[in-house]
Amino acid sequence: MTRKTCSFLLILLLATPVSARSIVPAGDAVSDLKRCEQIRKEAIKHDDRHLMKEYTACMNRILRGEPAFPSGPVQLPSDDE
Repeated sequence: MTRKTCSFLLILLLATPVSARSIVPAGDAVSDLKRCEQIRKEAIKHDDRHLMKEYTACMNRILRGEPAFPSGPVQLPSDDE
């Protein structure tokens, strides 16, 4: 994710209604964005469609003001190394 994309997503997050933003603290949103970016990089690196779907779902949840990983963090191939 480029710096410009990350900035755009943070602006969208800040533009969401306060009631939606109060669900996820700002610090969590930033770390969730970083983890989503890591998922995207791993998906591209390993050509993994499942991880790309996880990335898309994660970003959609962040934009809706929901927790990015409601059932816990996604396991990545690099986590095993």
